[in-house]
Amino acid sequence: MPTSLSDLEKTLSVLWTNETHRLNFLKNGKLPADEFAKSITSTIDERGVRTYAELINIGRSDLMLSVFPGCARLLNKKWQETIDDYFQTCPPKHYRLNMSASSFSEYLIEHCPDHLRKFPYLADLADYEWVELQLMEDAREIKALPHKPLSEPVHFEKMAPVVNPVLTIRNYSYPVPVIVDYLREGQLPRNISPRDVYVAVYRDPETHLGRYVEITPGIAQLISEAQEKPTVYADLAVTAIAYSKAGSAENALLEFFEAVEKLQSLNLFIGSQTV
Repeated sequence: MPTSLSDLEKTLSVLWTNETHRLNFLKNGKLPADEFAKSITSTIDERGVRTYAELINIGRSDLMLSVFPGCARLLNKKWQETIDDYFQTCPPKHYRLNMSASSFSEYLIEHCPDHLRKFPYLADLADYEWVELQLMEDAREIKALPHKPLSEPVHFEKMAPVVNPVLTIRNYSYPVPVIVDYLREGQLPRNISPRDVYVAVYRDPETHLGRYVEITPGIAQLISEAQEKPTVYADLAVTAIAYSKAGSAENALLEFFEAVEKLQSLNLFIGSQTV
């Protein structure tokens, strides 16, 4: 039976990306057990297998280092073997190379207990570094609208904030922004204790760069409600007051007004709309 293009593609893909099968083939001339592979053993160029496997490995290594520089710094000599095992354990499921990095945080949690004993915040850091690439590649356009300060009751009751569409909120168990600051200064993080941290990660429409802003649980809830559906400022104020520690409803409301203007200035909110 003639070898189909699909069979050839599957076999070469395994040999280029699976080190165990590749070494077995190069040493013993044996291919994976699938029946289709047996008929094409003589047609496969061993030099080509080595060359393409090396090129793919270089591309993957470059990708992972560019996406996870902090994780690479922490793991140091363990980095290459970790990402090699990652690609064996979590083979890519998307045609775009960048997407192959998407499961690294989950991989660390499920398969790297030794790494997490040494760096318990490592999985949080991996997610933090991954999400910037994810948002930078988001194709949605950010269209800002005029913002009306909440100076009149009608604005408060009829207007809702427009949330930056390229924005996600992460809840971490460790202060990842502090860890990143240490690493960017060339230092290993020290005295890092568990702490519940909320971070807004988004693309700035003015600079087109990814930004990270640590926020309070109340602000995180407020943004989440506004993301879910257009929500008037009056309803968002109820949420803000419930989370506030200002001591009185009046002070909590003032805090809310200040928070709205701050979110607008940071481009987390990008204008107002009538609801």
